[in-house]
Amino acid sequence: FLPHADGVTCITYANDGQRIATGTSSGLITIWDAQSGAPKLYIASEGRRSTRRIRFSNDDSVIVSTNSVDSSIDVWDALSGVKQRALEGHSDVVNDLNFKPSPTGDHILASASQDTSIRIWDVGLGRSLLQVPVLDPVSSSAVPVRSIAFLPPGDRMVSTSDDKTIRLWHSVSGSQIWCYS
Repeated sequence: FLPHADGVTCITYANDGQRIATGTSSGLITIWDAQSGAPKLYIASEGRRSTRRIRFSNDDSVIVSTNSVDSSIDVWDALSGVKQRALEGHSDVVNDLNFKPSPTGDHILASASQDTSIRIWDVGLGRSLLQVPVLDPVSSSAVPVRSIAFLPPGDRMVSTSDDKTIRLWHSVSGSQIWCYS
């Protein structure tokens, strides 16, 4: 592996084990060959904003990324590096993202945001399917969401928030199953 010119802010592994993607503080995304360590592709984000999170889709055909400045999620073709679209809907920085497990190749994505919500996206269609507001269980005030992950087979997801809670959700309806604080 070659050294990055800027600080590495995030990393993810392709599901097929063949590629690694890194993001940097200057916004450069690099796709690496996991066996040789050679860079295969460079993707420069607009405005050179620091890459915050990066993920491969389940079939490794798409990469999604967020940055430290705005509320959008960028969608990239994982082979060409061409930007396909930006997912718009959050009103603050996106802290985390994860794809729903899918044997059919659907690109369903969950995002956790500083805007106190979780969103479910159809990446292929470029639209939000669901928005879930996250409220403190005691005060009912809105709480920034730090992380999100799907539980296999994808009908449930877990989140963490600034109110020191872990929550389990139905990923289709957005209803909360339980909250541990």
